[in-house]
Amino acid sequence: MPVIDYESALAFLLGRVNYETFRQMPYGEMRQNLGQLKAFLEYLGRPDLRFPVIHVAGTKGKGSTCAMLAAVFREAGYRVGCFTSPHLHTLNERFAVNGVPCPNDRLVEIVQYLELQWHVWSGGHSAVETAVGNAVSVANGVTGKNVCTQRELTFFEYSVLVAFEWFAREQVDLAVMETGMGGRFDATNICEPILCVITGISFDHTEQLGNTLSAIAGEKAGIIKPGVPVVSGVVMQKDDDPQAVIRDVAARNHAELYELNREFSIVPHDHGAFDFHWHASNAGTLNRLTLKLLGRHQRDNTALALAGVMLLRQRGWNVPDQAVRKALAELEVPCRIERFRLPNGPAVILDGAHNKASAEALLEALQTFPDMPVGQKILLFGSTLGKDVTGMFETLLPFFDEIWLSQCTTSPRTVPVDTLLELARKTSCKPQNLVVVATPNEAVEHLHQIADKGGLVCVTGSLYFAAEIRELLIHPNLCGR
Repeated sequence: MPVIDYESALAFLLGRVNYETFRQMPYGEMRQNLGQLKAFLEYLGRPDLRFPVIHVAGTKGKGSTCAMLAAVFREAGYRVGCFTSPHLHTLNERFAVNGVPCPNDRLVEIVQYLELQWHVWSGGHSAVETAVGNAVSVANGVTGKNVCTQRELTFFEYSVLVAFEWFAREQVDLAVMETGMGGRFDATNICEPILCVITGISFDHTEQLGNTLSAIAGEKAGIIKPGVPVVSGVVMQKDDDPQAVIRDVAARNHAELYELNREFSIVPHDHGAFDFHWHASNAGTLNRLTLKLLGRHQRDNTALALAGVMLLRQRGWNVPDQAVRKALAELEVPCRIERFRLPNGPAVILDGAHNKASAEALLEALQTFPDMPVGQKILLFGSTLGKDVTGMFETLLPFFDEIWLSQCTTSPRTVPVDTLLELARKTSCKPQNLVVVATPNEAVEHLHQIADKGGLVCVTGSLYFAAEIRELLIHPNLCGR
């Protein structure tokens, strides 16, 4: 089907191989595609080299860190592109310039262009282009004869290409690029950044990235480039030390490494204020900052973002202190411990926690809220395959009075509600008040019927699930209300 309008552009993109929808993601196959993508980008004239890039990887907090970086530089007067995934409600959200998603007509334009260029290139790309692609594959650890075998680009690869092309056309001053999964073989790793940021590392996608924190760190560290400074929030762990892996890769690439609680740190004050300290110089200190985002874990993300800002300030980027203060104080990131108030109903917290570590961060935030509702506390939970559901249950279930189990309809990787029910019954806390709400529509209907207006409902388990519930809360007509 030719791309002629927004619907056909979406159909073209979503019709590509999309590992986000696979019940199992074949990472070994995914890693074969970087060579071809690099060769095609060379043919396009390397739009990704027309603007500076901050490249962000990590297991937890990378989306929030990207949002903070983009907000600070935008507030400082720069034109900033931001590429993140997955999207919550519309695909266009993945490609934002100054916080505004790519307009439909421009997305159509770019997809039409990429489709045409791919058709021309793939019909007769030269041996030289293949050699270029093979070279980058080998550099990223993929070896073997004819690595750059011709194949269709995936959905995520096309998404990255759209971001590069859109940001180049918009003449952004800076782009913040978030990796999808891993880092070493991620499509975003084609870029040549001016700064790399690696957020906290925990267990996620273990089938693809490895079942130790060190192995996962090795994949995340793949974004480190020779001579490019690195900001890291990876901490030391006993017997399985991902921090040592980041340090080793940075040293081998002669990349200056700046670590949380070594080169910089956050010092909290009462009433939510905090200071940022750059240990090597008082010039890197910012006092009495406030953050609209909830949760202590967001302060670590803030520390990483501010360390990146300070490093680029030292390299000539003009970012006034007031821009930092205003951006952090006003920033909102949907489905990151996002508060939502139902009309005449309980308070709702929406969060994309999807592994044990992020569930622990969510629980800590809930336990320390200064204005936590005093009524009944309900957990509304839905997740996707490959996630540590048991670990999340062990962390969260004891805090809540009632557990509602559901499943998202937007992802084929959803965990069936019957499976969630079985896992919940096997947890050590053995919850008694388990309720099955088969669909998000049914769950939202239940939310509106809760009698305890002074209670709390926390929606979590997957970003996809939290986003689907959020859409129904914002647009109640979608569930027939």
